[in-house]
Amino acid sequence: MGKTDFNLDQAIANHILLIQQKGNTTDSDLAELKAHLYDAFEELKSNGLNPEEAFMVARHRLGDTEILTNEYSKVNPSVQTNKLWAYLFLGVALLAVGWTFLRLLGGGFYLLVFKNYHTSAVSSVMVVLFHIALIVLIFYLVKKKHNISRFLERQVDINPIKTVLLAFIPLAMTIFIPRQLNFQMIDALRYPIYKFDNDYVEFSLYLLGVSLGLGALSIIFSLKNVGHISLKSLLAKPSILLLLIFGFATELLASSTRIFNNLEIISNGLIFGFIYLLGSFLISYYNVKGNLIKNLITFSIIGFVLETSVGIMADIDRGISLTGYFVSSLVLGVIIGALLGIKMKPTEMEQSVIN
Repeated sequence: MGKTDFNLDQAIANHILLIQQKGNTTDSDLAELKAHLYDAFEELKSNGLNPEEAFMVARHRLGDTEILTNEYSKVNPSVQTNKLWAYLFLGVALLAVGWTFLRLLGGGFYLLVFKNYHTSAVSSVMVVLFHIALIVLIFYLVKKKHNISRFLERQVDINPIKTVLLAFIPLAMTIFIPRQLNFQMIDALRYPIYKFDNDYVEFSLYLLGVSLGLGALSIIFSLKNVGHISLKSLLAKPSILLLLIFGFATELLASSTRIFNNLEIISNGLIFGFIYLLGSFLISYYNVKGNLIKNLITFSIIGFVLETSVGIMADIDRGISLTGYFVSSLVLGVIIGALLGIKMKPTEMEQSVIN
């Protein structure tokens, strides 16, 4: 038999790393498992097995990696706790760093445009295109969220405490860096609303805010669920929290369309209701079974309450009643979206063929 390229040290190191990446093990646990592999290997090799065969049998005797990590999780609860806190901290750090990045980038860009072009049509076009570019970037990151999640999970599983300490560096920078910069640049974040005075600039800013929030949540919630998160899986049996978040984001987007003062009230209401129609359609289309009415009510309750309460106060201020119109648009949008979603949803037989 010819000489093989089998490397025992590398093979054992790779297997130990696989167990380590599953989490729930301490350094002493990994050292013990490594020693067991070497001892079993030497015993099997002395019984006549070649090195590669001896390693494979030793690895089999050690046990399945999933079973091992589950057993270690029972005796190492502190490891699980550390990982939970690490994920929470990473979520906060991602939001804080992302927000600070946008503050610096956005504030600097708005200030530069305003100083050079003031409130001209050129400045409005530049700012809208800037917002669109950021939205595209956000959706690109969401598309790559599985790669981001895998990277973060590997770091947390290997060493959660080290990961937290490393994440603290950019988080600390978000606190100190803005203080060292010109505050005029930070204040310039309000320019799209208070300086440029353009409906399209303001709407694109709101759209950017909604995209940023949904993108951050998408990435954070994909942790420990790599490869299992999709629009279908989220809305098939959605939680109350998810429906409330989805409903709140829909209300933000729908209500922001009212900044287009050049549109007639009928057109404004149609656009408003259409956004709720889309949200209701997605929930109804992907709903697996039962609870659809409950899900739709949960989805639209925040928007209904806000449109009613805030709308009545706005009606009193402007001396004209528009609340009933927008509330009716909301309700009709939800009903029509639900009917379309139910009608267009594949039957169980069609779904089985697709799968």
